[in-house]
Amino acid sequence: MRKLNRPAEPTALTAYNAHSSKSLSVKKTRNDIRKKLGEMSFNKCAYCENVCTTIEIEHYRCQKNCPDKVWLWTNLLPSCHDCNTKKGGGVTNSHECDFKSTHKCSVETKIINPADEFPQKHLKYNDGGVFGKTPLGQNTCKYLGMRDTSRVANEYVAAKKTVNSTFASVFTMFKVYHESCSNNMLEPLLRREVNKFIDGLIMYTCNHAPYSAIYASEIFRHTKYPKLVDECERFDQLYKKRLLNKISQLDTQVKNAALNLSDSEINDFVKIVDKCWVETDSTCKYKKGCHLRQH
Repeated sequence: MRKLNRPAEPTALTAYNAHSSKSLSVKKTRNDIRKKLGEMSFNKCAYCENVCTTIEIEHYRCQKNCPDKVWLWTNLLPSCHDCNTKKGGGVTNSHECDFKSTHKCSVETKIINPADEFPQKHLKYNDGGVFGKTPLGQNTCKYLGMRDTSRVANEYVAAKKTVNSTFASVFTMFKVYHESCSNNMLEPLLRREVNKFIDGLIMYTCNHAPYSAIYASEIFRHTKYPKLVDECERFDQLYKKRLLNKISQLDTQVKNAALNLSDSEINDFVKIVDKCWVETDSTCKYKKGCHLRQH
């Protein structure tokens, strides 16, 4: 889960809410909402970050108990079918209601709304997966089954394996490059390989990538991550600048999504988040690669 920036309300929803008889097309309104929610989350579930073939309109406060919020734009989130089904209704309502017929809940037991909250403040990531570090985070893990589904658990394993393999490869290339720096024939090839592996790390953490928060967390906790800058310092001035620019982009993306930052790192990042590199459909050159990883 990562922080989402909510765009302006869809014009069809504005028109629908302004029409007193609500006689405008519900189907068109729903389609416009889905499209806008897809833009907000890069067609991923707001909770688990799985890429959605068809986005479901998730009502943060459920339709049954909060009918006045059914068409409220700030109450709507994009969701996959699994998360929408697991959450059900009730965990986010302002008054008590049934949750899966067994759990009584109120506003105190709500879950994270990633359009309003920074998930990093409430969730943490380690070898066992995602855990809550606040009551809000604990409820989110519990009611969305963030540790007990094979789909998400498999992604923890895949992320660890992929990140470890990528770091091993890029540091092997660093070693070979420095040992062969006098070989003019090898130099261009090795530089391309180093670029390729760093681009891969960037790709795993950009907004379009499925499960980007998990991959960012694995990258951030890797023992060799802090050593990337040191390795770049050993290159010639022109190439070093290019690599450092890429690593700066990677660091921004990692801190925007990783769930294992310290509290001080989270606070520092939140303060400057508006000034950070912002990725959009038009600026992300890694978008095609990201979608190759869809499940």
